[in-house]
Amino acid sequence: MQELHTGVVQLSIEAAFRAPIFSSTETKTREESKMAYYNETASWTHSISSRAAAFFDAISLRYRQNRAYNTTLNELAVLNSRELSDLGLHRSELRNVASEAAAKVK
Repeated sequence: MQELHTGVVQLSIEAAFRAPIFSSTETKTREESKMAYYNETASWTHSISSRAAAFFDAISLRYRQNRAYNTTLNELAVLNSRELSDLGLHRSELRNVASEAAAKVK
């Protein structure tokens, strides 16, 4: 009985090694497929003046956001704890509220 069992196991192991890893349809599609290539070439499509304008727009936006942050923070800092409580705020939340206000500036 042991010899029969060993022979069956040996045959199944050999069959497993002879079987293709992929099914025939997967192998066929892999053989028929071709490699795709993607090349990207950088080019300077924007002029120096347009890049400078974008740079100064970014600086202007950052300045407006900073001004909104400071204004909001200063106005809320003046309020006492009771007034902040009426607004549903705690003093520890003032910086977060000011940051949210600054993020809304466009």
